[in-house]
Amino acid sequence: MSSHGNYDNSANAPYWAVNAGIAKNYPSHSAPTAANVAYLYGNTTSGVYLTDETIGLFMVDGNEEGVAELGSNHPVHTGWNLRTEGSGDRAGRVQWETLVALATVSSDNNTDDTTLPDSLITISVQPSSVVGPVSAASANTVSLSVTAAVTAGASVPLSYEWQVNNNSGGTWVAIDPGTGVTTGQPGQMTKTGANTATLVLDPTGTSANNYVFRCKVFNTAAGATTYSANGRILITA
Repeated sequence: MSSHGNYDNSANAPYWAVNAGIAKNYPSHSAPTAANVAYLYGNTTSGVYLTDETIGLFMVDGNEEGVAELGSNHPVHTGWNLRTEGSGDRAGRVQWETLVALATVSSDNNTDDTTLPDSLITISVQPSSVVGPVSAASANTVSLSVTAAVTAGASVPLSYEWQVNNNSGGTWVAIDPGTGVTTGQPGQMTKTGANTATLVLDPTGTSANNYVFRCKVFNTAAGATTYSANGRILITA
């Protein structure tokens, strides 16, 4: 039986995989002991094995699936995976073998991020720090926008959620599209694009004065989330 767990460390490695991974090369190390799990898991030095392979045992979560190093034709599955890096005629070729496949991993693991980086979302264009003052009487329209991209790890689709805070000790709440007003949101304004990269506000009254807005950019499956800087609007009568 394997003893795999949710964390990417030698203590949670599947012991039987150690036998499969090193017995053919180092019979004296083939016993499924904690020391031999660490021996396999911790090896990142080329040439240690008789086959001149670099071998590493990694617990891969959804954040690291499809990482760019692997390419679309060689995906890594969630669970315990064995990484083999070739040498000689196979130099530069990386092979992944799924040893224990899991539907999900409940905790993100960071130990292997140098080899399998998490998806990282970067916002290159932030919303304006202060918009206005705008005239409520003139029913001016205000737009807040972000530009975001995945800059590391797997390329994943991005979702957006604009949030608002009354800037007076309130909490962040998701924008209610349309003209609806829920707790913590200003009234007298039409809100569109609440789940896109651009939020459009029609501040027809002064109730939104000094409120701050930010955008949550995320991919739930990849466990990647980032927040934009705050944008504040000033409204005159």
